[in-house]
Amino acid sequence: MQIFDLSIEKKKWLMFIVVFFYLLGPVFRVLHAYVSDIIFLAAFLLIVLSGTKLVFNSKESKIFLIPVFIVILCTLGKYLSGFSLGMDEVANTLNFIKLFFLFVLVFSVFKDSNSYFNDLKVLNFIVVFFVVYVSIIGILQFTHNPAADFIIKNFYHVVHKTGTDNIYEFELLNRVTSIFDSFNGMGIVLCFTLFILVYLNNELKNYWSIIILLLGITLIFLSGNRASLIVLFLMSVTYLLYIKRGINLKIFSIVAGVFLGSGVIFFLVANYLSFDNYIRFYEFKLFILNGSIPPTLQVRLDKWQWIPAYMKTIKQGLFGYTTNDFINDKVYTSPDNQYLNWLVYFGYIGLSCFIFWAFYSLRMLLNAKRLAKRLNDSYLNNASSFFVIYWIGLLVIGLFQESFFFGRLRELFVFLFAMISAYSAGRNNISKV
Repeated sequence: MQIFDLSIEKKKWLMFIVVFFYLLGPVFRVLHAYVSDIIFLAAFLLIVLSGTKLVFNSKESKIFLIPVFIVILCTLGKYLSGFSLGMDEVANTLNFIKLFFLFVLVFSVFKDSNSYFNDLKVLNFIVVFFVVYVSIIGILQFTHNPAADFIIKNFYHVVHKTGTDNIYEFELLNRVTSIFDSFNGMGIVLCFTLFILVYLNNELKNYWSIIILLLGITLIFLSGNRASLIVLFLMSVTYLLYIKRGINLKIFSIVAGVFLGSGVIFFLVANYLSFDNYIRFYEFKLFILNGSIPPTLQVRLDKWQWIPAYMKTIKQGLFGYTTNDFINDKVYTSPDNQYLNWLVYFGYIGLSCFIFWAFYSLRMLLNAKRLAKRLNDSYLNNASSFFVIYWIGLLVIGLFQESFFFGRLRELFVFLFAMISAYSAGRNNISKV
């Protein structure tokens, strides 16, 4: 059904506006719906009513369709088991459905686009703007500038996660959160956003803008998130070596110099301001040198042992806790692990399904990599290499914190993946002619 006409360029700009608001939009609600979701719904209706035919049968869409069925299965299991469901369960299900339709809409819009590099340039600008914006607010927060407190409280309504350790570290160590609700949340979003920046700038050959990495990595230092720094460095170096089949000294030197430079800046600032957050990195040094396990890692090891055992003894072990039951339970604690998070919220059945989905998706990405190699397409080869390493990075960092479907990051990833998948489908169709 077509009520009016929209050009492909206008449709693409609508989608760029959607991803921009998902990354930077304020946390406002209208009738329980976030403003960014309302903008997505408006863009969805405009594009569909302009006669765009939605493509549901792309093989890549399975990556976002399978989680919808898993969540619905577990939610139904909780209900049939006699648990009362709340609005959080409904919202969680709607979020997974939204991600699937976001992929479908972006894929449908970009499948006929022939301006691949121009599209990457626009997305690169959005990502750079996001990193700079988050970093500026983070630096203002670190220096106790009242402007940061005003912006965060009035536009992002961030309530920092409770818990004695987090409150102590935020007040005494001044760990930065910027527009996010936790230190680790900011760390992981910046980690994978900066990796996306590495990919985009490598494709566009705009090596100068990789300098933005310096700003973003410094903010990860200020968040105290050690796992994100390690995973970002490993992903970036692996990707650059993987696509080049050897060391490109220019790119490698830029990435290594950025990490080294941000580290020097961090420790100079820490020393000058008597900032104690470097203790977290000193603990990591002791772990490397003599095997002394940091307290935060010891807590995680304890959780990895008792949460699976505890879930076996309770009635929620099959399909997981409802949100209210989990928070009200006297043994409430943050899982600090993606796989334990799946176990707690979706039970052993949901955990098994999500692990199968994660590795099934990785297999699909590896198959796409082989196809790109067979077609001898360097652009698709670079993109597929990036997504394989990105996905493995999610699997690895998931051992230490939640990684999949993290707010703001998930929409950016879905957008980029759908856009590249649409371009890939077009290239494959051309090669068959």
